[in-house]
Amino acid sequence: MAQRITGIMDGQPTPLGVEPELAGIEHGWEGFLLEAHVAGPHREEIGWSWQNTHIGLCLHGEGTISVSGDMGEHRYRARPGIVTLFPQNYGPATIRQLDGRCRFVVVELDMERLGKLFPDVSRMQPWLFTPLIDKHDPQIANLLTNMYTEVTAECPSGTLFAESLSLALAAYLSGRYSAQALDKKPSETGFSQTQRARTLEFIAANLDLDISLTELARIIDLSPRHFSRLFRHTFGTTPHRYIMALRIKRAKELLTTNRQSVAEVAFLLGFNSQSHFTNVFHKATGVTPVRYRQSC
Repeated sequence: MAQRITGIMDGQPTPLGVEPELAGIEHGWEGFLLEAHVAGPHREEIGWSWQNTHIGLCLHGEGTISVSGDMGEHRYRARPGIVTLFPQNYGPATIRQLDGRCRFVVVELDMERLGKLFPDVSRMQPWLFTPLIDKHDPQIANLLTNMYTEVTAECPSGTLFAESLSLALAAYLSGRYSAQALDKKPSETGFSQTQRARTLEFIAANLDLDISLTELARIIDLSPRHFSRLFRHTFGTTPHRYIMALRIKRAKELLTTNRQSVAEVAFLLGFNSQSHFTNVFHKATGVTPVRYRQSC
């Protein structure tokens, strides 16, 4: 798979901008390609075409951006929360930053990673997404911010969280900004008894591992998107939140009945560090693991 977010310039694949300030692939990120860049005056991409869909979000700062191409020139003021979307095969266009300085995060929906989450990716038609310039969309902003925050923290929540965020972004874009919705009729049923039992059995046996969405879906022969939809309908929550709740429940049992240290409990339950375990436990219960043990 590609290691950098790229476009096409002069007929050649070209990385986006200079070296990114942050690259998700260097921090254990298992979702769509993600990079953070800082851009100032005179930054420009001339004759840029998009071989995959790119979604951008301004995180900090402000600047005037010019986007020009066959449809003329569009100028807008980049500021925190403003989203851009350039669909696959868009361009060529020239992007210039005329003034100001801003940090932005960019996510690329490359076809190979899309294929993992959407096996029938041709139905999604990312080349038919509506271009967005100077768009305020809180849902996209929230998803990209969560991705960026996860990467800056060295991806403590693991593969399932990364894949779930990526799936949520792709599904939202397809449902809201594509020429046609990915699924016209959402499923009205949940797992069968057999599917439910096999899923729960796998989760229980692998609570200490970095479970991925693709692994879970493969167990009952579903696509990750279909699995996520049926899982939510069956359990009323996402796979990531469900597994985290199970880990917290098991953590309470271990803290109450066993003598393992907090670090050992974190390891036994698949958290990548004691600090990550402490943060998740505190968020779920209102107290730290140490305080919880002392109160029992």
